[in-house]
Amino acid sequence: MREVLQRLIETLASEVKKLEQRIREMVRKIMPSLLEIPGVGPVVAGVLLAETAGPKRFATADHFASYCGAAPVERGSGQNIRVQVNPGGNRRLNWALHIVAMVRLRTDGGRSRAFLDNVKSSGKTQRAALRVLKTYIARELFRAMRNAIALKTSGFVSLGPCGFARP
Repeated sequence: MREVLQRLIETLASEVKKLEQRIREMVRKIMPSLLEIPGVGPVVAGVLLAETAGPKRFATADHFASYCGAAPVERGSGQNIRVQVNPGGNRRLNWALHIVAMVRLRTDGGRSRAFLDNVKSSGKTQRAALRVLKTYIARELFRAMRNAIALKTSGFVSLGPCGFARP
């Protein structure tokens, strides 16, 4: 029984790798610059592209963050006003932002951790600070997607951090 389960696990892991490779190839055809963003892998990039259908749908980065469910929502009545996590929005995009945030907190050399600690030191809870980080990431992803579309339509190609050139 154990051997059967082991083979099943190996087969499923192999299929997952194949699917990730197919998603990576599709993302590279549509918007390869997404894969260069820290914390964004092929699955997260695929979710971003599939769920947004491109950044042209959104007027601003704030609209995109709101659609992702990462923008803050004011709640309260009378004198009691508080900011809470947005329960609405696209839950898959919110999941993608959460994954990017968690990866960055572990791997970006402390930049995101310092940002989170700075927000927490201003009196916010861990959950509220994470929401602020996710909103920041949503705005960054929106700008990256918008820039990728602009580059694609302008005829320039990205040379990475060095600059741009005509094909």
